[in-house]
Amino acid sequence: MPLDTQDMNESHSHYEEDWASLSQFKGLPGTRRHNLLHSNEAPFDTELTDFRNVIRKTGTPLARLDDEIARTRRHLQDLEDRRAELWSFREQNRGVLSPLRRVPLEVLGEIFQWALPLPQDSPLRKGFRISDSPWNLTHVCRRWRDVAISAPSLWSLVAIKYGDDSKSSLWSYPLPMVETQIERAQSHGLRIHFYGSEVANSESQIQVLECLMQYMSRWEDLSIGLTSFLYPILESVDDQLSLLRRVWVEWMCLESQQSAGPITAFQRAPSLCNVAVCNEHMYTPVFLPIEQLTRYQLNAPWNSHRDILALAPNLVEAHIAVAYDEEDDWPTPPRSDGKFLQLSLLKRLFVSHLEILQYVTFPVLEEIAVGIDSDEVDAIPKYLEPSISRSSCTLRSLCIVGCPISCATLVQFPSVTEFKIIVDNDESSFETLNRLLVDLTLASLDAEQTIVAPQLREISIGHKLEEREFIFAPYLAMLESRHKTRDSALYAAHLYIVSKATTRDTASQDRMRALRTNRLRLGYKEGRSANHALMDWNFATTWC
Repeated sequence: MPLDTQDMNESHSHYEEDWASLSQFKGLPGTRRHNLLHSNEAPFDTELTDFRNVIRKTGTPLARLDDEIARTRRHLQDLEDRRAELWSFREQNRGVLSPLRRVPLEVLGEIFQWALPLPQDSPLRKGFRISDSPWNLTHVCRRWRDVAISAPSLWSLVAIKYGDDSKSSLWSYPLPMVETQIERAQSHGLRIHFYGSEVANSESQIQVLECLMQYMSRWEDLSIGLTSFLYPILESVDDQLSLLRRVWVEWMCLESQQSAGPITAFQRAPSLCNVAVCNEHMYTPVFLPIEQLTRYQLNAPWNSHRDILALAPNLVEAHIAVAYDEEDDWPTPPRSDGKFLQLSLLKRLFVSHLEILQYVTFPVLEEIAVGIDSDEVDAIPKYLEPSISRSSCTLRSLCIVGCPISCATLVQFPSVTEFKIIVDNDESSFETLNRLLVDLTLASLDAEQTIVAPQLREISIGHKLEEREFIFAPYLAMLESRHKTRDSALYAAHLYIVSKATTRDTASQDRMRALRTNRLRLGYKEGRSANHALMDWNFATTWC
């Protein structure tokens, strides 16, 4: 019950009276009582009665104070409860005025689209969680629920992954939730990201995949991680993949591939134009509608690539990774007037081996990424320059993956205006990079000197050495020197650091900020986002 003024005054009066009656027992400094109260000296027998009387007399005032404290606490609690109730009432009224309540439904639906998880993050998701978007959007209020459920595109991405650890049962995706999601997607095209596991319960994986396959006529994208027991189910598809445009296939482990045969499920998909197959553990053939492909990515023996390239007139982009061949098992290249593989529409190309360039021509090629080791740096002109001359193409972008090239090699390609380097090799690659940066740096703006590759409009670096820290100073010094001179075309740069060993210091941040202020388009990313961006540089699939 609240305290009134009279109660407070009476309580204070009692306190003063009680303390006044006891103050005579406090003892003045220098007296016997004072010394006993402020020391461990033992009292005389004759003094015990006085102290017992004091203790007895304090009982009543202490009880009154305890009662007053209890009443005060109850009063304080009452005030806090009333305040909380009033605050809640005010916030409810304030919520009515929230601009979010007045957002048009179509705008709210667009916001919901941006709240969806990225498709490339699907392999990182740990099973089904009601707290993930778009499910969480249906639990805020009735209006949000109505908007979310009525937007089929919010439900079109079905991302499922089964774990390989002891808690794999926690990664499951309940079959009723799969059916609910597909129902909410209505007639919208489906993007299926399904990653199986040899360890997790096979029965539940089979049930979910079979459920999804009932709607395969609506599949537009398929990213699938196959296991030994999922492979036969995928191979059972018929000619219902009419809308399928993009496919990513990988095998979850070596055991998954060893018992499987060739992949034939997609060879009659009439709309399929973008295919990536990751044969990380061993090579498994895949049959495709090659004539209609505009992009493909595959790690396979060179003969398999050659067969695809010979029958793919519509290729615009290719990521050619030669694997499972003997190191020197390259066929004799055609003569200058011989029959090369004609890639008439190819604009972007990655090759894992320079030798691939001996067999192809690409008259409209604009961008190329080349994987090289430290012992192959000097061989780039031997393979790249003849293929460019033979193709009569104007190469605009060159990306070196592995060990950086020298300035002497770079100047042999004057048409290149975008130069990128991904350092992911050994320690020697890092030293070679530093030498290249020094050679590209102008010694002084006042001195007369020839600028190496003055046509370069972009010089970018990706650093993937796990245990080696990236040194910012040489790269930033090079950018600063070239950006300040009129004879340099430099206007953009990107620095992507994947290595966790690197920390960007304050001085480097200040220098990068100054370059941006001076109108250099300088991009910086680190960690997973940097690694994802580097995949674009070598034309690897990023949507899976």
